[in-house]
Amino acid sequence: MATEILVNDGGAPARILPFTAGEAIAAGEPVMMHTDGKVIDTLAQYAMLGIAFNAATADGDPISVITGTGSIVRANCANGTAVGDYLKVGAAKLTHVNNATSAEALTHVAIALEANASGGDALTKVLLL
Repeated sequence: MATEILVNDGGAPARILPFTAGEAIAAGEPVMMHTDGKVIDTLAQYAMLGIAFNAATADGDPISVITGTGSIVRANCANGTAVGDYLKVGAAKLTHVNNATSAEALTHVAIALEANASGGDALTKVLLL
């Protein structure tokens, strides 16, 4: 059985919307909209469209994306993520915001609800902001 990506939307305004993938994407990865109108993995510092609800194996595959704030999802997060970390968009993952008192704090998109000490990027429970 696959890992559940949407944990609990808690009645929040989460939406699962259909798109077309522009490349292979794993479920749980943060995604963005490419200029060709297809969904691709996020690039560091770019705006996140949402979290991939299902995997796409190739360009042109259908993909569903979870959007909306207040949803609890399992998202691909960098190793070393700790509970309570504010997270920003990285390349195909969410990464820790280094200094909550800097302008970087304004870039956060989620808060970690569990830790990732797996030794690599892994699905981690987060609250979307």
